[in-house]
Amino acid sequence: MLIALANSARQRLLASQRKLLVSSIPEYFARKFSFSANDSGISVEGASFSYRWLRDSCQCPSCIHPSTSQKLHKTSDIYFDIKPTGIKASDEGLHVEWMTGHSAFYATTFLERHSSPSKLFAAHRDVPRIPWDVSTISKVPNLFLPYRSLQNPSGLLAAITQLSQLGLLFVTGVPNTESSDQTCELRTLAQLFGEIRNTFYGELWDVKNVRNSRNIAYTNLDLGLHMDLLYVGPL
Repeated sequence: MLIALANSARQRLLASQRKLLVSSIPEYFARKFSFSANDSGISVEGASFSYRWLRDSCQCPSCIHPSTSQKLHKTSDIYFDIKPTGIKASDEGLHVEWMTGHSAFYATTFLERHSSPSKLFAAHRDVPRIPWDVSTISKVPNLFLPYRSLQNPSGLLAAITQLSQLGLLFVTGVPNTESSDQTCELRTLAQLFGEIRNTFYGELWDVKNVRNSRNIAYTNLDLGLHMDLLYVGPL
């Protein structure tokens, strides 16, 4: 429908939107959520939502698949200068009629969730990252965790939380009797945290001290704490 809308009709709609009086839009939710609208978006309790973001974020069944919860349109499908033809408030949220004829509803809980990065962070239950230095990291209780503790859900959760928050974890007591790439305990340990990503170095890297090596990784030099393969993008 967005593609089929003629440019001339679209321009007439935009012109009519510019003549709408913001004062015609109710100023308060029934639950005393104050909001206002202007030429670029809606402000709810001090949080701003652009019209384009709102239209792109419609949660109706024609925009979000009911069973998969996946988005059914592209952000590029939305007009950059999309405008509403009407906005109504109810106890549950905002009802918006768009210039394209699409009807959308935005629940107060949805608007509250997206009103700030911190609230969205909390809604997703994301684990906050904790900056550290040598004086603070040494006092972290889960910096060292025994390998056997990762075999139960609570221990694995502690390890994942440690990695997510501080990015550093030492696992002690990892068995080393098996040394092949397919049966070594290192593979099992890595797969506790995710799938092993194959690169041009292979799935696992055998650390060796090679005479006259052309790569510092094949020496006995201390490399310290570092990250490898930062130039390899997601597969």
